[in-house]
Amino acid sequence: MTPQSTPAKKPYQIVAGFDFSELSERAVAEALDMARFRAPAELHVVTVAQQSGVLLSIPGQSQPMTEEKGRELVQKSLSELVQKYQAANGPVGLERIVVYLLSGTPAQDTADFIVNLASAVDADLVVVGTHGRHGVSRMLLGSVAARVVQNATTSVCVVRPADFVRGEKVPTIQPPLAPGQSHLKPFEHGRTYHYIDRAAAATTHTMPVT
Repeated sequence: MTPQSTPAKKPYQIVAGFDFSELSERAVAEALDMARFRAPAELHVVTVAQQSGVLLSIPGQSQPMTEEKGRELVQKSLSELVQKYQAANGPVGLERIVVYLLSGTPAQDTADFIVNLASAVDADLVVVGTHGRHGVSRMLLGSVAARVVQNATTSVCVVRPADFVRGEKVPTIQPPLAPGQSHLKPFEHGRTYHYIDRAAAATTHTMPVT
């Protein structure tokens, strides 16, 4: 009697939004976390671009490009994110990544596309952020996440990191300034905050004996 072969396990299907913002990278990382523990898995990534004549304006890119180039850029960025994640956490177990590049899609239609896509691929999970990049092409806008949560027939993971406020990364606090260093010193990089130790300038007071 020949033993029956075990049927292949259905890949865990994940749908995620990506708009090149750091918050959307966190959403992709969350999706990869789920893929690693539910392997084998497939990741379906939705990116929204703004129509610019016959070209597309991709979020975070200064020059419009063709749809083919835009898709290649999304795939390259996702590949780098996966490699970075695997270097830190080990193999993910992804069988494939599918990219969906939408153009000129309003927030409501974007949410509906994600919901319909999740239904079409029989998704096990949808991963969205609460806020993403500002502008017409923003992918992870709060209203999109809210509509997906409201209408999706599958589980939805809403990524809301504690170190983000309204979709923007909170600046990292820098080490204390050196003695005598002015807190008005111009910085060569982006905005930042410094902790100023005022204890060194304080005088010691002794309470009088009563």
